[in-house]
Amino acid sequence: MKKILFLFAIVLFAAGAAQAQTQDSTAVKSQHQHNHMGKAHHKNPFRELNLTKDQNDKIKAISQDGKAKRQEIMNNTALSDADKKQQLKALHNSNRKAIAAVLTPDQQTKLKEMQKNRRQHSPKNQGTSPNDTTPANS
Repeated sequence: MKKILFLFAIVLFAAGAAQAQTQDSTAVKSQHQHNHMGKAHHKNPFRELNLTKDQNDKIKAISQDGKAKRQEIMNNTALSDADKKQQLKALHNSNRKAIAAVLTPDQQTKLKEMQKNRRQHSPKNQGTSPNDTTPANS
């Protein structure tokens, strides 16, 4: 009887491990697909704004400068994680303001709408939108 219980426990353990592995594999594939799609979508978030060549050049320069500064911050071993986070946030805000200064008012409005839509459709907000006006009894 002990052998049967022991074998039953092993089978249950193996089945649970197999189930967990399947779920982990599915989650990794889903995350990989999301990341892959996200990179393609964010390759040029300004393409819908119909930028002029001058605007494109200025935004590209701002982005390249921001990328270099971001690397400097991340590679600075003298900074704590909190200091890095604070400096990265300040850099992000500075870059956003610099890019906004390059855009026309209409382009700024359109960019804000695009960002709002992206936030609403981000995985973090799926199913938990505070602005969800879907009636409960549809």
